[in-house]
Amino acid sequence: CRKDTQARCYKMKIIHFIIFSTIIFSQSQYNHPELDWRTFETEHFRVHYYSQTEVSARRGAFIAEQIYDPIVSLYDYKPIDKTDIVFTDTDDISNGAAYFYDNKIIIWTSPLDFELRGSHRWLQNVITHEFAHIVSIQSAQKYGKSIPGGYLQWIGYEKEKRPDVLYGYPNVLISYPIPGTSVPPWLAEGVAQFMYPNADWDNWDTTRDMILRDNVLHGNNLSWNEINTFGKRGIGNESVYNTGYAFIKYITVKYGHNTLKEILSSLSKPFNYSVNKAIKDATKKDGTIIFNEFNKAIEERYNTLTNSIEKNKNYPKIIEDKGTANLFPVWNDSGNMIAYLSNQNHDFFNSTDLFLYDINTTKKIKIVDGVNSLPSWNANNIIYSKKSKFPNKYGSKYFDLYEYNIKTKKEKRLTRDARAFSPAFSKKDSAIFYLATSDGTQNIYKIDLLSKSSEKITDFNNHEILNNLKFDNFNNRLLFDVTDNHFKNIHYINLNDSTNGKFIHNELWDSRNADVFENGVVYSEDKTGIFNLYYIDNNKQGYITNLKGGAFMPDFHKTGKIVYSHYEKGKYNLAIIDSIEIINNSVIGYANKYYEKNRRLLDPIDGSLNDSSIKYIDHFPPMFLMPRATMDYGKIKFGTYFYSSEIIDKVNLIGGASINMLKDQDVFFIMEYRHLYPTLFFETYYMTRNTEEKTSYSAYNLDNNIKFRLLEFKAGMRMPLYGSQIELFGSWSQYRASIKESVREKPELKSGFGYDYYKGKQFGINWNIQNYKRRVDQNINPIGYRLHISVINELNQFIDGLDLSDSGTLTSIYNDHNLIRSQIETDYSLDIPYTKDWTGYLSAKIGSISNPKADSFFHFFGGGSPGIKGYPYYSLQGTDLMIASIGIRIPLFKEKNYTFGAVSINNMSFGLENQFGDAWHRDNNFKQKRSSGIQIRISGYSFYNYPTAIGIEYHQPKDIFYNDIGNGENILYGDEDRFYFNVLFGF
Repeated sequence: CRKDTQARCYKMKIIHFIIFSTIIFSQSQYNHPELDWRTFETEHFRVHYYSQTEVSARRGAFIAEQIYDPIVSLYDYKPIDKTDIVFTDTDDISNGAAYFYDNKIIIWTSPLDFELRGSHRWLQNVITHEFAHIVSIQSAQKYGKSIPGGYLQWIGYEKEKRPDVLYGYPNVLISYPIPGTSVPPWLAEGVAQFMYPNADWDNWDTTRDMILRDNVLHGNNLSWNEINTFGKRGIGNESVYNTGYAFIKYITVKYGHNTLKEILSSLSKPFNYSVNKAIKDATKKDGTIIFNEFNKAIEERYNTLTNSIEKNKNYPKIIEDKGTANLFPVWNDSGNMIAYLSNQNHDFFNSTDLFLYDINTTKKIKIVDGVNSLPSWNANNIIYSKKSKFPNKYGSKYFDLYEYNIKTKKEKRLTRDARAFSPAFSKKDSAIFYLATSDGTQNIYKIDLLSKSSEKITDFNNHEILNNLKFDNFNNRLLFDVTDNHFKNIHYINLNDSTNGKFIHNELWDSRNADVFENGVVYSEDKTGIFNLYYIDNNKQGYITNLKGGAFMPDFHKTGKIVYSHYEKGKYNLAIIDSIEIINNSVIGYANKYYEKNRRLLDPIDGSLNDSSIKYIDHFPPMFLMPRATMDYGKIKFGTYFYSSEIIDKVNLIGGASINMLKDQDVFFIMEYRHLYPTLFFETYYMTRNTEEKTSYSAYNLDNNIKFRLLEFKAGMRMPLYGSQIELFGSWSQYRASIKESVREKPELKSGFGYDYYKGKQFGINWNIQNYKRRVDQNINPIGYRLHISVINELNQFIDGLDLSDSGTLTSIYNDHNLIRSQIETDYSLDIPYTKDWTGYLSAKIGSISNPKADSFFHFFGGGSPGIKGYPYYSLQGTDLMIASIGIRIPLFKEKNYTFGAVSINNMSFGLENQFGDAWHRDNNFKQKRSSGIQIRISGYSFYNYPTAIGIEYHQPKDIFYNDIGNGENILYGDEDRFYFNVLFGF
């Protein structure tokens, strides 16, 4: 802040930076005001839904009451209030989320069908899983329900040469959590999948077993440090789930179910942040020792179970092994091309694109981004499902059908908001059949391409999960996978007479992914404990693969070749079987009757609650407090953040207050109201700073106590627009200074006065758009772009002097400094070809104010961390601003697990940056200032779950210049290097 009245304080920028890197507040979100939310209560839950999720909500409420007692009994812990469960279906998302401090669960009603998971009835699985999170993690809370944790913070400032600046711009920002819970992912997810003794709504199925078995047999099982954090590529995050689940099962078998309660109880102790110690408290044995024993046990188990497979290897020809997800291969009619999905060039398993593989040239080409589920051929066209780039008018993004012509290379959209996936083309009917979801249940639909009409052709109504829809051209029927409880089975619907039935159906094992050919069928099944391909024709039948991994999604061509998805070494590859050979049943998988273990599986939880409901009324959990201690300009401030979010996220409140021994205060409050299409918001900030100066006047020595007070109110609305955000706002600001003057010698004399030196009103618009590729190191090495445009009309009154009023008091005399402030900021980063994840980036910042005569108080400042980093923040100022940056970032390592106490370091990059530009007055010439620097970025986690981002930068200025700040005083800049250091939650 400036000490005199002739410059602008940077107001609340520090508070903004610290807060918004600490607590994630809602950004570009759609509010869905079209939904009519309702609520009913059960004995232990409040259930919130709208008409499109009512069936799921009432069935889910019945399930929740059934699983309540077993879970709270396991941990001997009950939530202090009824748990809220929110059922939503505004997007094609399959997930659940537990907010254990809010005591809230969100359930997306679309069922999960994921290639890294087995198939289980959705609601009983996800509700039990999320409520197990609520109870287990609440039982591990250290400071009670209302204190999620606290923060230790440090704000350091540039050494400022200007005598009129109280302290410079921040060059050190540290905000580090002291969490109220410290439960590692493997434990949190492991106990949630374990659920409670004898529960099998999720169980150790063949798919989970496959992932763990494959990791163990290929020496890729996760280490102790690796299972303690997420942030992994491919199957890495799912391997954390699987290893955690298996390890929890091992602990409960060896040490008893009560051990889980004791581990979490130990983690609830205020000074225990180590799960290793918690396990030792519960079992009297070090956690790493037990984990090593577990690894030894499963290694022995899998080597024994696969001994027969090892002696009878049967591996096909692999044609595609790039990426970790090569799925749903489908031949074209001539058999020279295969369409398939692949996540190559992506870090995450479910980020798949549509590819074509040419059998003759063995070359492949990506043709469409972001494709999901099984595609289907129609001559030279491929029909597929993907989400649209932009949401619909309500803000929902659903799966829709598209068609791509490989000759013209043009894409055509076939449906809108149909929630369509797994298309199957029928030439005979000139129709496209597809699957779609409504209120958690899936059905088959038909689009008649001649009449352009659409109709629903099945009537499943009990939350069945459907997938892998294929057209059987030989029998004019549709085949599809269906899940009623556990396992997929293959059913059909006859298009001649609309009859439907079971094609391949077993109660004790999984059969899926059927492809029918003339007089035969090939499909995948796990009867022997491992998924292998089973083949049937008029002459022979039996298994045609015998793998340690798994075989899925076969597609038969009339030439006799089969392409399928082959799981091995932690990924799905594409493989081709050129000739059919039946393998002896006795050597397949673990054992012929391995499926007998499934006889113990329970029937599904089946029921619904018909309790009367009422219109939803805003409901808040208790206000959360997050104490903080901040070292700010050499003084310790104590304070707290407070936060509360209404249960369905329609109203959000966040604020904070702190004070130090000088009585410097920082107070802010922010509210968002999201009941309408635009988000309405209100913000207020209050800041005071006290400083002292010793001066002399004539023969007197004076002590001056100077106090600055900044007050600002801001209100407006934010509206999403095609994935971007537009903000309209207005603000009112008042800055005040007061001086208390005293004579040090006797007689002691005191005087004082205060005055407002700035009053301002602003009306503006901000437009923000960004699109970054999902990567495991996105935080430190992003790929994509960001654009921010701001136009603000400022009505400014700035002090020109002081005068006496008629009553003899001092009053401020103001001049108007009205202006329009325009600013554009943009960043663009891209992969550098022929390098290993190197990225280059360009960024620019351009600004201008319309009134060149406006006081320097209203100028742009172009140095410091937001500007040209080789110069101090206040060294560059003017009516116009232009800064350009070009840089390169080189990953030093990715997905490592270097542990230092509570910190796990996962990714690190090294960067080089060159900048040039200036902030200058329009009446003067642009004089280029240049800067070069290096950058180290480190990302990881603290206390297992809290993102930690460490940034270190060193910059050298390239140009030396003098800045005339008035009164004939010139200050030299460019003669000192600059250093920046941040420890936050992101960059």
